Amino acid sequence: MPRTLDDYAVSLAALKAYDITGVRPRDLRRFRDSGELPDGVPEAVVLRAQRIVEEERDRLLRLTSGS
Repeated sequence: MPRTLDDYAVSLAALKAYDITGVRPRDLRRFRDSGELPDGVPEAVVLRAQRIVEEERDRLLRLTSGS
């Protein structure tokens, strides 16, 4: 299945969140899918990482749409 622009935006955003919070992209995906927190990472940090992903994804998609 081909990856969409949204998939790429989420991947880049997850890397930025990792750089800021230290929460790995696969841990964010697992938390989003099952609610499972990564070992030793407080929920507040994971939620912050998720918020960063959402904001960065939106920003990247706005840039690509020219708005």
